[in-house]
Amino acid sequence: MRGSSGFFRYSMHPNYLGDVFLFLGFAFATGDWISLVIPGLTAVTFVFVHIPTLDACLAKRYWEAFSAYRSRTKRLVPGLW
Repeated sequence: MRGSSGFFRYSMHPNYLGDVFLFLGFAFATGDWISLVIPGLTAVTFVFVHIPTLDACLAKRYWEAFSAYRSRTKRLVPGLW
């Protein structure tokens, strides 16, 4: 599969991971603990809505190549999930 180089070698959705870290940084910059709700909700939305939807679409379109890519690459956080 073409997208399995660079950051995509370690995480299937590095852009989503970057968004979570971006909002987490904004939350820490405010110094208010309630601001952590935003990156938390963002992560939950990515994990339970966006990633499953996108993965289903990619599996349907690139069946064998995507299965091989999915088996060797973590979905969001390299080394964890």
